[in-house]
Amino acid sequence: MITIWKEKAHNKSITRADMVAYCILKAMHCKSENKEELVKIFCNRAFRPKQSGEYQGFELAKSELRREIMYRETILGSKELYEEVDIDQFRILLTKVML
Repeated sequence: MITIWKEKAHNKSITRADMVAYCILKAMHCKSENKEELVKIFCNRAFRPKQSGEYQGFELAKSELRREIMYRETILGSKELYEEVDIDQFRILLTKVML
């Protein structure tokens, strides 16, 4: 995961969906039991609200990531990462996290 992230950062090709995926993957690798709260904390750091207080970029990123998982079966653009991650837990965290 780290090498994929570093490669995307080097190529300046990180998308909003990649940022949400990275936050979820980072929380999944933590020892804490409260992974939903960790995802929320990481996403709060990565996304900032508009003046109205809405996290529009975050909501768009979540829907982009859902499509990436459902139709392309990739995470961070990698099929290998998709296959080695517990995809059920990933989907649960993706649907439960709200900012």
